Amino acid sequence: MNTQNTPVHVRLWHRDFWLLSMANLLLAMAVYILVPSMPIWLLETERYSQEEVGLSMGAFAAGLYLFGPFCSWLVQRFRRNRICIYSIVAMIGCISILYYVQGLNRYYVEYWVIVLQRVLFGATFGLAQMILSSTLIIDASESDKRTEANHSAAWFSRFALSLGPIVGLVMFYYKNFDAVLLSSVVCASSTIILILTINFPFRSPGETGHVFND
Repeated sequence: MNTQNTPVHVRLWHRDFWLLSMANLLLAMAVYILVPSMPIWLLETERYSQEEVGLSMGAFAAGLYLFGPFCSWLVQRFRRNRICIYSIVAMIGCISILYYVQGLNRYYVEYWVIVLQRVLFGATFGLAQMILSSTLIIDASESDKRTEANHSAAWFSRFALSLGPIVGLVMFYYKNFDAVLLSSVVCASSTIILILTINFPFRSPGETGHVFND
């Protein structure tokens, strides 16, 4: 087979890579599950205007870049898998804020609470996604397979673009918004479990790392 220039993927598609790819899928699904149903909930239940809903959803995109300049320093200074796990735990905390707000449907919820939740949710997801895709998956792959590993893992995130909204809409229309939030928590928690099953060797921090990077 090698004489026919057929690529051999055994060294790439090993157990740890499969687990991290599935973790990448579930992490993205935890976010995309909320995309179609949360605007409906904000409009119909919380009675926000369309402009307020648009701004709150856009706040997530702004939060994605919040921890970006510090990502390199964090993975150099601390255990990279732990930073990823802590970020996902923070994501679950942000989802819990929405779950609490949903339980206060008889009371008016300040708009800034929703915006702050969206910014923090985007920031924690962005940090977790950067570490998972650019560090953990790379560390679990051989040096000559890292480009292919990045390409293959990215497809799992693309699958989440279709799977996440489908799950979110099914839960929203056949259950309620609480079920959507719980589904998101299940996906995020499953990501943590998958990462914990993988052993990442200790790597000493660099001596010349900067806290802030362009």
